[in-house]
Amino acid sequence: MLDLFPLVITQNKSLYTNHTKHPDIFMLMEQLSHKCQHALVAMLVLAIGLLGLAGLQVVGLRNNQSAYLRAQATQLAYDMADRMRTNILESV
Repeated sequence: MLDLFPLVITQNKSLYTNHTKHPDIFMLMEQLSHKCQHALVAMLVLAIGLLGLAGLQVVGLRNNQSAYLRAQATQLAYDMADRMRTNILESV
């Protein structure tokens, strides 16, 4: 009886290699593929986190610009109010 589980089809699909000849190599390749998968998942998580940080930076800069413009408008309003008060005092 032919056991098909340990058989792997090679690139040309005509030759078969048996896992039992070199089990250490296949285990090493399997472990390496799992490590690569873990590394890719870690890089994906890191990339998503960095995109989130970049988004927060953009929102922070936008809010900073808005606060700067609001402070300028407040300063100009106070200056205008002071000029109006001095204009009333000079006219009397």
